[in-house]
Amino acid sequence: MLVMLICFVLATGSVVAKDGEAELNRRIEYHQDEVEENYAKDNFHVYYNGFVIKDASASSFEILEDGYARDRFYAYYRGEKIANSSGLEYLGKGYAKDRFSVYYKGVKIREASVNSFKVL
Repeated sequence: MLVMLICFVLATGSVVAKDGEAELNRRIEYHQDEVEENYAKDNFHVYYNGFVIKDASASSFEILEDGYARDRFYAYYRGEKIANSSGLEYLGKGYAKDRFSVYYKGVKIREASVNSFKVL
C-alpha cells in the first residue's frame, strides 16, 4: 500500500489518503522541478520510481541532474548504486565523475582520466 501511495505522489504531486495514512504521506518530499528524475524521499527512505533505494541516506540524499544523485556514502544513477563515493559531480550531457572514475549514463568509462576529462 505504501509503495502505491508513493507512486501516486511521484506521478501527480498530491496525496489523497484516509484512515491515518495522510500523516505518513505528508513527510514525502516531492520535487516538482525534478519530476523527470523520479526521486522522492521521506524522513527514513529514498525512492526511485516508487521503490526504496537500499542503503540510501535520506538525510544526506541530493538529486543532481540527468538521473544522477548522491548521498554521504554512495553515488547513484536512476536509483542504482554506481559507486562507493559521495563526491559525484554532474558534468553535463550524461557525464558525471567522482574522485576515481568518470561515468556516462551511469556506466563507468574505464579508460577515462578523472583529472583531464572534459565534456565538450
